[in-house]
Amino acid sequence: MDDFRPLTLAATRAALHVIRTRGRTPEMLTELVDGSHVQSHVMSGRVQDQYNPQNHRLPVCSEGCAWCCYASVLTTIPEVLRIAQHLRETLSPAELAVVKARVAEIAEKTRDLTAADRFRTQTPCPMLDVASGACTIHETRPSICRAYNSCDVGACIRAFETKNLFEKIRGNPLMQKSITAVWVGLIAACEIEGLDPGGVELSSGLHFALSEPEALERWLAGERVFDAAKTKMSHVAESTYHLPVKIAKDSVRELEGGAPLATATAPRDDDAARRERNRKKRAKQGR
Repeated sequence: MDDFRPLTLAATRAALHVIRTRGRTPEMLTELVDGSHVQSHVMSGRVQDQYNPQNHRLPVCSEGCAWCCYASVLTTIPEVLRIAQHLRETLSPAELAVVKARVAEIAEKTRDLTAADRFRTQTPCPMLDVASGACTIHETRPSICRAYNSCDVGACIRAFETKNLFEKIRGNPLMQKSITAVWVGLIAACEIEGLDPGGVELSSGLHFALSEPEALERWLAGERVFDAAKTKMSHVAESTYHLPVKIAKDSVRELEGGAPLATATAPRDDDAARRERNRKKRAKQGR
């Protein structure tokens, strides 16, 4: 991801702006996650145009093609909370009850499985409409789902039929890396502002978000409330993004005058505090 560090830094700063200006509110969560998703797709297109304008190698992924929707989805807490928010806003109480039951069942079934074991069980994502092959939360789907792609549907089918998670599948690396770079920025911004980013496996995380009425409020207050939803796969997710997130955080700290990273668990006027730190630093240096 070295070549994508500037993109991650830009995404981190954009996410920080949303958190700091919108405050610890449900509206901030919506803007934070939706904005990150929009930014990831815009940046992916720009990266393609700059580095591979003659051959975008567009993925063959399309609605109804769901061979990959039986794998574990490692995502972040803000994205899980945004999905729960979306479900509550768009489903009737009866429809939401059905979804909750399905999510709970799959979360319990897969909780202690490795990624490879999960794929071998061919247990679908709880958000997949198996009959049509469509994602029922496509507009709010996690970044990892947006980044994953295939340019060879035959390889996807082979992987599914042989239950082999490690089947080599040719994809579009520029699309994957640029979307992932923005995703890392979202994670870094949350850590800087004292908001637990995760990761969590989608089924387990969403089960907790839907069954704990105050999950969003407690998360916004800085609590590590989702520790109860962590599984074996959570540690895999956290170790995967640890280094690029650290690099992004260090880069932001340098841009903000070397000030210590924020770790507070309550809302603050961070922009004003940062300006005051920089003013004092300049005064000390005699500028």
